[in-house]
Amino acid sequence: MYNKALVALGVALAVSACGEPTLEVNVALAVVNVSPHDGATEVDPQVKPVVCFNRDMDAALADGSLALEIEAGGTEVGQGISQAGSPRCLVVEHAGLESDTAYLVRAKEGLTAADGSALAVEIVSRLRTRR
Repeated sequence: MYNKALVALGVALAVSACGEPTLEVNVALAVVNVSPHDGATEVDPQVKPVVCFNRDMDAALADGSLALEIEAGGTEVGQGISQAGSPRCLVVEHAGLESDTAYLVRAKEGLTAADGSALAVEIVSRLRTRR
């Protein structure tokens, strides 16, 4: 009985010496939502696209890496990036879109989050404004 108690004490001390077990998961920067959604039609020309990520974003770091462009020809019409209501969401600013026109919201490879992590692949979402 005495030996079992010593073994149990030894195991308890060994486990406690290891400290709290920790698990660190490093998840890459990713787009989790785009509004209007990919393939949206009949979008109001005044709607400003919002792109949300799985990490906090800094609008200043995203400028030039988050774009709004006309699908035919690639002309960029976005006029800057601002922070949305959430620190993880960014708004693509513009003066107004043309009616019945297809646009691309493009989060370019290398776009950087506030913590320095970068988007590994380009993400493109399409929308079409109403007539």
